[in-house]
Amino acid sequence: MVANLRADVRTEDGLELGQAVRHEYFRSLNPESNFQADLTWRVSFAALAQFEHKRNGQPPVLVLDCLAEVSHLQRPSTEHYVTFAPVPPTPQRNQLRVRYPLEKWVELLRNLQVAENILLEMPMPSTRPTPWDTVWNATLDARKSFDQGGETGWKNCVASIRLALESWQKIEKEDRGPQDKPQRTKAQRLDNIRYDLLQMAHLAPHSPASEWTRDDAQALLAMLSGLLLMRKP
Repeated sequence: MVANLRADVRTEDGLELGQAVRHEYFRSLNPESNFQADLTWRVSFAALAQFEHKRNGQPPVLVLDCLAEVSHLQRPSTEHYVTFAPVPPTPQRNQLRVRYPLEKWVELLRNLQVAENILLEMPMPSTRPTPWDTVWNATLDARKSFDQGGETGWKNCVASIRLALESWQKIEKEDRGPQDKPQRTKAQRLDNIRYDLLQMAHLAPHSPASEWTRDDAQALLAMLSGLLLMRKP
């Protein structure tokens, strides 16, 4: 009899991804037999988002450290008894390496409605060099306002994004490149995005809170975070 079937799920480099479990007993009618068991994988969205970042578009590979308890039922020597005496269970361990087809993994995320979520990475180094600390502080304020939510929170989020971009502008003025757009470099095109993002955020202090939604704040905060990740000050 097999019981307490479970698997600790992780990546090859040790990122823990929850546990897969099955709370049932499986009993065989023969000394050797096969059975199929579906496990329920329990993983937090935060861990799954970390995994998606590490996966970086490659087919996912999961390592399963499997564990089960195996018991043997022995018939008593007295024939008129119909019960069986259980032998204490023996832990059995095994390790599996599972490589998912990429299209199946993407379909799984879509069915779980995980793919629609956006992980906002906040580039916060342990040391904040001056004058970049002003950009970081305003970005943190923007995230706090986003987490607060509501019309006022989302408007304040965009207003803090504006402050962060204005501080960045004082450190590095945008180089928007020549008027002939095909001649612009990648860095100049990024600076144009930063400039346009600032113009968009400028509207927040001069408009009612009811005009700002969670989607607005999330999109602008994601843009700012992405620009900072690419800049790596």
